Amino acid sequence: MKARTIITTLLLILTGAAASKAQTGGAASPLGFGVGSRDLALGGANLAVCDFATAPFWNPSRLARSEQYGVMGFHTRLYDADVAYQYLGIVIPTLDWGAVGIGVTRLGIDDIEKRDASNLLLDSISDSRLGLRLGYGRTFGSFDFGLSLSVETHSLDTYKATSSPGLDVAATRILPSPFGWCDNLSVTLVGRNIIAPSIRLVDEAIKSPFELQAGVSAKVLMTHDARQSLEIAGGYSKPDNAPSRGVLGLEFSLFDI
Repeated sequence: MKARTIITTLLLILTGAAASKAQTGGAASPLGFGVGSRDLALGGANLAVCDFATAPFWNPSRLARSEQYGVMGFHTRLYDADVAYQYLGIVIPTLDWGAVGIGVTRLGIDDIEKRDASNLLLDSISDSRLGLRLGYGRTFGSFDFGLSLSVETHSLDTYKATSSPGLDVAATRILPSPFGWCDNLSVTLVGRNIIAPSIRLVDEAIKSPFELQAGVSAKVLMTHDARQSLEIAGGYSKPDNAPSRGVLGLEFSLFDI
């Protein structure tokens, strides 16, 4: 019990060490909020153990562990307003060739007032961003590898634009635990925007910054029958031209709930 307490405390300290850092570099896509209610509830800390249906966004190497078909939908409103943020994820596993994941994200608002220079109401317009991700993951030896291709479209009134393709790559290693009460010890490294997408709506092209992310996760079994457990997940990210950021998430399971 004493060793369990010490290691749990160390995991908490290590994964949350950088939690006070700034969040973004200012040039990241608005679709970079993150997706999935469980993943967002954990603050994006579960990079190493994200849900399979959200893996095309968070960590495509997770797709290598998918064993069944899956569909997941997500919808919320941002800023206490009519800004809709939505996600649809699909997982398609194969027997011997890994798994494919498809993720579609939408961020949009309708009925924006359009006025002229004299503040005369002309019409209403909409602003919409749509992101498409195609992920693939497969296990090679003791490592899970994955990649995710992304494309975005932006539509504002009569202006429309499509980004150049982007590429994320990821690798995950599941480590054997020397303790019977500790399970699912995973370490992940993600290179986001290895090929950086760029989009030009009017005059200026915006290029998404490269970001290096690392994640660690471990499940502490609270009872001998493993019906109660505590998932400790942490993440660290460093975008180009911006401070680093750390996140920590805890998930307690009671009788698989």
